[in-house]
Amino acid sequence: MENYLEQFRAIEQKWQSRWQKDAVFNGKIDKTKPKWFITVPYPYTSGPLHIGHCRTYNLGDIFARYKRQTGYNVMWPMAYHITGTPILSISSRIERKEPKVWDQYRKYVGIYEKNPQKVDEIISSFTEPMNVAMYFAKHLMQDWQSMGFSLDTSRQFTTGDPEYKKFIEWQYHHLHKKEYITKGTYPILWCKQCQNAVGEDDILGGDEQKVEVSEFVGMKYKFDAKTFIVAATLRPETIYGATNLWVHPDATYSKIHIDGEQWIVAGDVIPKLREQNHEIAIIEEFPGSKLVDHEIEVPWTEQKIPIYPAIFVNTAHATGVVYSVPAHAPFDYAAIKDLQADDATIEKYNIDRDRLSAIMPISIISVKQYGEFPAVEIYERMGIKNQDDAEQLEKATQELYRDEFYSGIMKKNTGIFAGMKVEHAKDHAAIKFFEQKIASKIYEVSRKVQCRCGETVSVAILKDQYFLNYANTEWKMQAKEMLDQMTITPKKYRSSFEFTFNWLDKRPCVRKRGIGTEFPITKGKGWIIESLSDSVIYMAFYTIIRTIHEAKIEDQQLTIEFFDYIFKDQGNIDDVFQQTNIPKNVLNQIKQEFEYWYPNDFRHTAIAHISNHLSFAVFHHTAIFAKNYWLKSFSLNNMLIREGKKMGKSKGNVIPMAEIPKKYSVDLTRLHLASVTTADSVIDWKEQEVMHSLKRLIKFWELVEKYPPKKRKITQKITFPSRLFQANVKYNFITAQQAMNDRKDIREYGQNSFFNNIRLIEEFERNDTITNEGERKQVISELMFEMAIFNAPLIPHLCEEIYEKAGQDGFVSFAQFPEIKLTEEDRIIINQGKFIEGVQEDINNILKMMETHPKHIYVYVNAKWKSILYSKIQNYFDDRKVTIPEIMKIAKEDPILRSHMKLIATEAKLIIKNPSILKMELLNNIQQITALKEHIPMFRSKYPEIIMEFIEADAQNIYDPKTRASKARPMKPALYME
Repeated sequence: MENYLEQFRAIEQKWQSRWQKDAVFNGKIDKTKPKWFITVPYPYTSGPLHIGHCRTYNLGDIFARYKRQTGYNVMWPMAYHITGTPILSISSRIERKEPKVWDQYRKYVGIYEKNPQKVDEIISSFTEPMNVAMYFAKHLMQDWQSMGFSLDTSRQFTTGDPEYKKFIEWQYHHLHKKEYITKGTYPILWCKQCQNAVGEDDILGGDEQKVEVSEFVGMKYKFDAKTFIVAATLRPETIYGATNLWVHPDATYSKIHIDGEQWIVAGDVIPKLREQNHEIAIIEEFPGSKLVDHEIEVPWTEQKIPIYPAIFVNTAHATGVVYSVPAHAPFDYAAIKDLQADDATIEKYNIDRDRLSAIMPISIISVKQYGEFPAVEIYERMGIKNQDDAEQLEKATQELYRDEFYSGIMKKNTGIFAGMKVEHAKDHAAIKFFEQKIASKIYEVSRKVQCRCGETVSVAILKDQYFLNYANTEWKMQAKEMLDQMTITPKKYRSSFEFTFNWLDKRPCVRKRGIGTEFPITKGKGWIIESLSDSVIYMAFYTIIRTIHEAKIEDQQLTIEFFDYIFKDQGNIDDVFQQTNIPKNVLNQIKQEFEYWYPNDFRHTAIAHISNHLSFAVFHHTAIFAKNYWLKSFSLNNMLIREGKKMGKSKGNVIPMAEIPKKYSVDLTRLHLASVTTADSVIDWKEQEVMHSLKRLIKFWELVEKYPPKKRKITQKITFPSRLFQANVKYNFITAQQAMNDRKDIREYGQNSFFNNIRLIEEFERNDTITNEGERKQVISELMFEMAIFNAPLIPHLCEEIYEKAGQDGFVSFAQFPEIKLTEEDRIIINQGKFIEGVQEDINNILKMMETHPKHIYVYVNAKWKSILYSKIQNYFDDRKVTIPEIMKIAKEDPILRSHMKLIATEAKLIIKNPSILKMELLNNIQQITALKEHIPMFRSKYPEIIMEFIEADAQNIYDPKTRASKARPMKPALYME
């Protein structure tokens, strides 16, 4: 295998060199062809890419290559995302000589540099942020090219370039003009160390799982006449089921002055509450154990309940106090059940045993498929033993929360909320409790995450923060209009976009720290546009940046008027020339580039981008561009894991993209990534499965060497098996193209154009007694040439080599797919092939049951009248239910069938019993006999000691000692052996 891999690698390097030398993939205006502009999001240049990224780029490249071969003028450009705080964080951590970061970057740089001294010199230079960005940008392009990606390399830029900053300023000028930017005081994700609002790009793993601000309801339980102990919840409607509070007995709690009140909260949360715009003074501090067994008053219901100890309480989350609802919260039920049986803890904290024993779950929500106490029921059903079974408890909590939220109804004991659905009661309760001032808003991060600087992300409320107001009704309606016009592939993800559009609200769009564009509304005040807000319409910038570079246009020449003229067709060329001093011919060229290439026809990326980048791109396109420049389609793929586990630096299971060509081969990797599963499924990269793909690739190459590819000539007369082979090949190619054209299904494309055709060849070779060697070689050689063209999007390097071996000029990457049509004759031949397989299977099954092999096999093909009957029934019923009276009526109307009415009555019962036969493509009796006779050589080779006869059931004087002929049906001959 290694010999083949070395051969493949040499071929890959050869063709990559030729593509790059001739710059064949650089997009140029060609008005004789329809254009197709594809983008895949540019990467963040803080480190190398890995095989998970490779999956997304590989799919993008296959789409691009396929479109080129269908006659489109394709442009696929690439740039580099450097804005935001991540690169700054890396630089500062390297400057601080943090060992963990240095070790990580030694591995990163070591992918490209083998000299350890050189590696350390490069890392030392990373104290300058732009050195980080530019080092990896340079190598990322090399990595893409080493994977054979057909990128336009003439339109590269970074989001920190002066020209790009002018483009972003222009965008924000118009967003401000349309009043889509608002200023106010709102909760935001915050990094205390950076003193900065943070977004997805600033958070470690922020692009893998959504991180957002969660609004908790801080319920104020009366501790004494002056003080409340505050427990935070996302389910305020459950207050009626509260049986006790939980505090951590070993943690420090504080009594504080806050907003004119006195609260008790965990000491750990005080810094976060201060960040949320609260004035706080600490009155006293004490251990949580001091609170245990104290009786408090429940807000709203005024019931008296105790405080109990629980080490599971997270004192850094929300308020560090939790209220217990054991009827509806599995964790609470487990905790109270354990505590009631824990004599040591009861004695340690001097807990009133009688009061504790008397605590029972209070049922307040009716849930379908659950009894009185849902948490108790699911606890027992899942076999949970105690609090230590945290994983099962979490599963139970998620399941019950979902069931209650969507199907739960508040019971009669819930006062004004009785009869409400839980999903409505939750919001109504929060509003009511805030109005009554028995609760306060507490903000928390939806999951624990870290900023790239290493600090834990929290929620802060800042005054005079600038936001993009995605809640603007007009803007949201326009975005939904655009989404309705777009194609989303796979279709199932459309609902994810709709969900995102509905919840999108105000999003911070500026930072005080980071690389990026200065916020034009507050020039000189230090605000920088955040890194996702500057990366939503950059696809348009690809169309003009090459000419800007070639014409050596300075960034100060790129005025608002310039961009308005190019992108919005506002103003006139004379005024823009006077204002910018950009020559008119250059202005014309830039405008033509934009108007030719835009809109972005196809944007492919991972599903993690639905809730942020892709949705923002829709909103911003509606705000900036005319409708004819709105985005056309999004295509999405799922993630990649390795050997059943998520990839991660700590696991040591990451495969850098740069190492793929040496570890495997490029075309092997491309083929496996494309064919192992559908785009919407998670790929599990398993070495054993990769080896299977390698074996098929080697088989393909062995066939190329055995059958030198030849362009198809005018078809000379060939035997039936060769015609069947060619018809099946046609069917595979057509099925492959339908999968791409209709569903963008690359896996099905590869299965049909590559794997299924190799299987066909192997089967054709096994039946080598049917056709002569010269005919077989000619037919397969022609297929090898066609496979080179059709599989060029998947395995372009090997296909270029085949194309050249066949004596063709130019690149197969631009060879147009031959027009293939499945004729009626092809359909009949394919059906005849299936018919023969069925006959062979039936014969083999009977032979297996016989003690001695027969000397004769008689194959009876159905009578002509049966073929007429079945054809008429198929045409008449289509998808309707078949009935015997209607079958008899149809038969009576046909002069041939009228003479067989008694037999048709019997046949009608068989049809009713098994109507699936009517769904098949049926051969008539003549077509069946023809297929059998064409395959006489095959039958002789399979059954050399058996004499076979093929008989028409309605022929005269036939040999039929067991009256089998009458049992023959279309596509199902009767058999007799003796």
